[in-house]
Amino acid sequence: MSNSQDAADQSPFASRKDLAAVERDIWQTLVRAVDDRALGWRLPVVATRSSRGVRQRIVVLRDVDAERRTMLVHTDARSPKVEQMEADDRVSILFYDSELAVQLSVTATARIHTDDEVAQNLWDASHPLSLKYCLGPQAPGTPSDKPDFNLPERWIDEQPSRAELDAVRERFAVLEFSVRRIDWLSLARTGNLRAAFEYTPDHPDAVSREWLAP
Repeated sequence: MSNSQDAADQSPFASRKDLAAVERDIWQTLVRAVDDRALGWRLPVVATRSSRGVRQRIVVLRDVDAERRTMLVHTDARSPKVEQMEADDRVSILFYDSELAVQLSVTATARIHTDDEVAQNLWDASHPLSLKYCLGPQAPGTPSDKPDFNLPERWIDEQPSRAELDAVRERFAVLEFSVRRIDWLSLARTGNLRAAFEYTPDHPDAVSREWLAP
């Protein structure tokens, strides 16, 4: 067998007609996406309900626990999405990677962490540049009469120190998504395939797996 064939067989979703293999590859790829900037799944779209209807935004995947089936992202605690998730913890998360040609539509429930161990651990593990938004004097979405970076001028092109960031630690929040359902869609010229995986909270072994018509 050629090296190229070996690589193809080891790539995610090479066994896309095997439900167990598909589920395994989903979670392995999600874990990889936390650190692999080349994977499209690193930047999913999260949808929430708001008083103005459904809202969507791109977030950065910061941590995935395949065993617990949870995902973490961080955000400004003053962001409207935090209030929206407090009012309705049901969220939809959409992943797509053009190289894999695989879409994930995930249904999850959200939990907000601000001053607990989960939030502190991710705060400590995050690069200062990824936390820079916490220095913004205005809450995200605040109207402005001019283009506004929402940063003190001295920090627009500079990296803040840890001490300076710690002064605005209360503006940091972690969103924990507990996955309830995954709808997987694999696109290919030879034919599309689709499957769903349903999870029961607090019962890690209770998994429903089924094929769906694409």
